[in-house]
Amino acid sequence: MQISAAAVKELRERSGAGMMECKNALVATAGDIEAALEHLRKSGAAKAAKKAGRIATTGEVAALSIAVSSSARRRISSSSRPSASSRSTSTRRVIPG
Repeated sequence: MQISAAAVKELRERSGAGMMECKNALVATAGDIEAALEHLRKSGAAKAAKKAGRIATTGEVAALSIAVSSSARRRISSSSRPSASSRSTSTRRVIPG
């Protein structure tokens, strides 16, 4: 079955999925956009469930500490106290921040 580029574009705009995912969903549903949206939702849920059990093994940890004199310490709000954060990813394609 031939799927028009316009139908793929409309499905991409409505779903946010990739071009080939949209085309495959339209082929699977004989060109019905509403059924293709449902197909994408179901396949997306299956992919999410599959990835849910993975452990992210790549990432980074950052810590921030500010040295402040005791007289200035009274003026510091709680939002500027030392903090730490971490970011984990499941792929190696991470742009260093």
